[in-house]
Amino acid sequence: TLKFYRFLTDETGVYAKLRKSTGIDNPVKLIGFELGNEVYHDVGDKLYNPDGSITSSLVIDYSDSKPFEYDTERLLTTKEVSERYADVALPHILAVKEYAPEAEFFPVLVNNDSAADGMVWNRVIASKLGKYVNAGVLHIYYGVSLSTHKSENDLMDNIKQIFREEAGYAKDFKFAITEHSLYSSGQEISYTSLRGIVSDSMFMCNYLNRGDILLATYHNFYGTTNWSYLLDIDGEYVGSNISKLYGLYKEKLGNSCFPISLYT
Repeated sequence: TLKFYRFLTDETGVYAKLRKSTGIDNPVKLIGFELGNEVYHDVGDKLYNPDGSITSSLVIDYSDSKPFEYDTERLLTTKEVSERYADVALPHILAVKEYAPEAEFFPVLVNNDSAADGMVWNRVIASKLGKYVNAGVLHIYYGVSLSTHKSENDLMDNIKQIFREEAGYAKDFKFAITEHSLYSSGQEISYTSLRGIVSDSMFMCNYLNRGDILLATYHNFYGTTNWSYLLDIDGEYVGSNISKLYGLYKEKLGNSCFPISLYT
């Protein structure tokens, strides 16, 4: 992780030379590292198949980490998955911060739409990693009513309170929403219809006002599905109504809008 950080950020030396050899001349301006992707989905899974092969996406072959005890039957709990995740993440955070104290890391937090017990997960992350991080990751998928946004607002406030309690936060904890989009919950909704645009507009209106959002990444950038930012129509990419919506936000809000990035 430290080598990758230096590859991205060093201005001179072997890592900068290696980066430049790939065509990236200037150091990359990093917002932060997202520490994994939805690892809470391992809650309720078996860690090993009967033949001993790993099924869990959580356990990575780090030389300095140990896997869970071999177990072919018992399902993983929220507490042990979150503790395992934090224990694997911490050495990487410390290694980079020893070299670059300003580096930011964003641990995965749990929202209201997961098999994991969100309050258990988020409290473990706050207690183990809270003093090393200033923000956390949430993925938010919403319907076409305000109820989802209200519940997510309440969740964010609860998470901030947990970090104050567990990590002694005097500063304001922030959120990196690295995936967000309309989710139909099985309904037949055209994601580029008026309903889709209204739902994304509600998202923007809700979270622009919070003041604690580092970024919001729309999911996904291009494809054949109607929720794409760009639609693949017979091999040609055409801007969807969602792209027009965000173009309007950029035009009207400019720098007053929190950073919007696109997910590929």
